[in-house]
Amino acid sequence: DLLSSYGMNKITKSSGKDEFVFPGSSISAALISYRKNGVFKKIYANDLKLDERTILEKRLMSLNGFYNNHFEIEIDSNSKEIDSNLWAIKILNEIKSKDNIINYLMIIDNEGMNIRYETIKKIRDIHKFGDIIISFQDAGIVRNLKPKQKKLGK
Repeated sequence: DLLSSYGMNKITKSSGKDEFVFPGSSISAALISYRKNGVFKKIYANDLKLDERTILEKRLMSLNGFYNNHFEIEIDSNSKEIDSNLWAIKILNEIKSKDNIINYLMIIDNEGMNIRYETIKKIRDIHKFGDIIISFQDAGIVRNLKPKQKKLGK
């Protein structure tokens, strides 16, 4: 999970009156791994913010212990800021150097356009046998338009 945040998602409606909190990709992978008898051997997660990575690492370790899972957790909780573009390439190269026959599921929730298209191309060049899920909220398109670009009508 390239942009994992702290592992939970919160959706609010009605000016904050209704709130729904649910597990993010990394926490969901841990729960699925438990239900499917260790389908994921290792969970790699990153976020730009150190405090969010630290919280996620504690949550995953807690789930790992509670459910007696056996997946490894790979989260850098030492570095202050980590560019997910560079991190993803580094991790995939490390995995490929150890084992040429791997399958992976990569989640890119590109809300702030943090993951560049060049990175996604490099990921596919390093190892073609993986699944990549990219989600992008359409509100992010307007938010990321440059000031002089014309907005499209309905």
